[in-house]
Amino acid sequence: MKNTLWHILLVEENDDDRAELRQKLASGSERRYRFTEAKLGAEALQKAHDKPDGPYECIILSYYLPDMNSEEILAVLCEGTELPPCPVVVVIGAVKDKGPALLRAGAQDYIGKHRITPESLTRAVENSVERFVLLRERMHTLQALKASEERLALGVQVAGLGLADIDYTTGMAHLSAEAAQMFGFGNVKLTLPRAAIHASFHPDDRADVMQCIAHALSPRGTRTFLMDHRVVWPNGQVRWLRVRKHIRFAGEGNFQQPQHATLVALDVTTEKTAEQALRDSEEQFRALLEAAPDAIVIVDEQGLIVLVNALTISLFGYSRAELLGEPVEMLMPSRFRHLHSNLRDGYLTEPQPREMDGGLNLFGKRKDGSEFPIEVSLSPLETKKGRLVSSAIRDITERKRIEAELNKAKAAAENANRAKSDFLSSMSHELRSPLNAILGFAQLLEAGTPPLTPRQKTSIDQILHAGWYLLELINEILDLAMIESGKISLSLESISLSDVLDDCQAMIEPQAQTSGISMSYPPFDDTCIVNADRTRVKQVFLNLLSNAIKYNRAGGTIAVTYSQNTTERIRISVHDTGEGLSADKLEQLFQPFNRLGQENGLEEGTGIGLVVSKRLIELMGGHIGVESTVGVGSVFWVELIRPTFSGPAVIVPLPAEVTLHVQENKLLFTLLYVEDNPTNLLLVEQIITNHKNIKMLSAKTGRIGVTLARIHHPDIILMDINLPGISGIDTLNILREDPATADIPVIALSANAMPGDIQRGLQAGFFRYLTKPIKINEFINALDDVLTCSETGLSAIHKPDNDHD
Repeated sequence: MKNTLWHILLVEENDDDRAELRQKLASGSERRYRFTEAKLGAEALQKAHDKPDGPYECIILSYYLPDMNSEEILAVLCEGTELPPCPVVVVIGAVKDKGPALLRAGAQDYIGKHRITPESLTRAVENSVERFVLLRERMHTLQALKASEERLALGVQVAGLGLADIDYTTGMAHLSAEAAQMFGFGNVKLTLPRAAIHASFHPDDRADVMQCIAHALSPRGTRTFLMDHRVVWPNGQVRWLRVRKHIRFAGEGNFQQPQHATLVALDVTTEKTAEQALRDSEEQFRALLEAAPDAIVIVDEQGLIVLVNALTISLFGYSRAELLGEPVEMLMPSRFRHLHSNLRDGYLTEPQPREMDGGLNLFGKRKDGSEFPIEVSLSPLETKKGRLVSSAIRDITERKRIEAELNKAKAAAENANRAKSDFLSSMSHELRSPLNAILGFAQLLEAGTPPLTPRQKTSIDQILHAGWYLLELINEILDLAMIESGKISLSLESISLSDVLDDCQAMIEPQAQTSGISMSYPPFDDTCIVNADRTRVKQVFLNLLSNAIKYNRAGGTIAVTYSQNTTERIRISVHDTGEGLSADKLEQLFQPFNRLGQENGLEEGTGIGLVVSKRLIELMGGHIGVESTVGVGSVFWVELIRPTFSGPAVIVPLPAEVTLHVQENKLLFTLLYVEDNPTNLLLVEQIITNHKNIKMLSAKTGRIGVTLARIHHPDIILMDINLPGISGIDTLNILREDPATADIPVIALSANAMPGDIQRGLQAGFFRYLTKPIKINEFINALDDVLTCSETGLSAIHKPDNDHD
């Protein structure tokens, strides 16, 4: 150590005094020194601050300097800390009683200038260095201790702990602010008697807590206390605390007495509340489990039973103890057990609520070996211990019995229905065969030569009239039978009411003239279009008009009107001036074979026609009804559904030179136009009007279009892009994914006319992408391209390049 070079900062104004101090210090020991000198206080402070290799080993400082005294210099050196950067020895002259003040200011020693010897100066410097090292170590230790205490306090605060020190010799407890808060005394540090803490214990817990405390305080006891208990705050609030206490004893043997204890408390009210909520939830779950209408079996991922309800015990005949911990396969017949593990593993891979079937008729097996049909629903349960599977098992023995009876009854009904259909078919054949001869020969006689005598003609007319009436009766009975059996087929399409009623007028007018009845029809406009079966609509109106003639008064009138009160339906009404119907007769009007008292009247009838008409209209989605006033007449009305487009027809004259060059060997093509704009629909309809070999269907949405395409398999589809619901491109994707419609060529017809729109459409797979307004030549050419190739499928059609002008 003596050979270590010490760097000394020597601060003295007088050159001779500095030289003397250097000489005495150098000669006072074998230690080697290196000196840095300063004459002024500011200079010394600068050199002490700017030393690059660390602080000096010691500063020898003259008390008085021209600019500062040693106390001022020490104040700067000790600024912000308790010690200067290195030990300081102050050389004092005539100044008396400054030593203690210098030591308080931070100097390690002081020495009188006139009593300095080599030995005393060396001793002062070396002792100062040693003391400084000890002081610095002590200061670092205190700082570390303070930091540790601060970290501990922060940890206690973050952990939410309350601390208390209990002195058993005085009976007083010193509580931290957190502990005081927990026991209900406010958020401040305080000292109070132990009894005050005891008084905060919940009345229901106090006896148990005091017993545990007494046991911990006994020399032969645990000397520790750990317990969760409740305290009651002054405002009545109840809190749960987890308290741990360690007790220190004094004395020996049986004479030991408790001296101090350290108490740590944690507020666990939230935890206790959650635990109680969990217990309540478990109790509620068990109550629901027991109240379930099905047997509930809950298994773990290994298929072991962990929970069952009472209904399971009753259903399978096992006790709860016999089921828990056992494989769930024990509840199955042996023939199903080898499949169940694979089904269970598959379910655990993608767990979701579903019925368990796997295409099997499931059976359960009771303890006595008997089997019974079951229905099983599975639900996953996520728990802290892992995933569980809940199985709701229902005995469907009674259901199976009822299903068997229903199937038997259904089979009997189907057999009866087939027998009825066979009978009707046979009767129709047997009745039509003689009628064919009767009516055929009667017509030959009527047209034969020589001409019939008046008497003969009257007889033939009666034969023909009766024959045609009988044929009508047969047809009505067959219609009713087919409707009731659900075997009637309808061909729904857009039809013109004007065309249908014109046909009806031509057919019924002679009958009206014979009866002296005048008829009036409204002028139907182009918007009177309905979605219906043309033949069946004509049948209904012929029946209504025929009835209006038969039951009218002599010289009466019939008026046909229509109204469009909504955009979805059109109402057509038939007004007559007959006797009218009373309220009680109106209630019986649409009953089969009920002629409302006209059985003995002059007019022929069966009471079937109106029933058939009503069923047909309802099958087409429409309604039929009647309004009648006795003595005034009746109004029979029919409401039919309009197609997906409406509005006046848009007439677009086609250029004379525009024609469709399609296959001559195909009589009729079908075009499906998916478009929600009625004007656009009518425009395309008018363009193809001159082409009788093209039938047009329409759909207002993409989903309806997909349905129609699957049903009718059109030769070509026109597709708008901006459709309600799913877009035209989405609709195209659905068509392409379905093998039944994948080969139908689809042309986009859209107002989205930007190059990017066209490019996206062609990339999506449209055969052509036509833009609005329609270029008729381009439109017709596109149809021609598609229809020319339609029979060979979409793969045979050459798609054009994506470049468009």
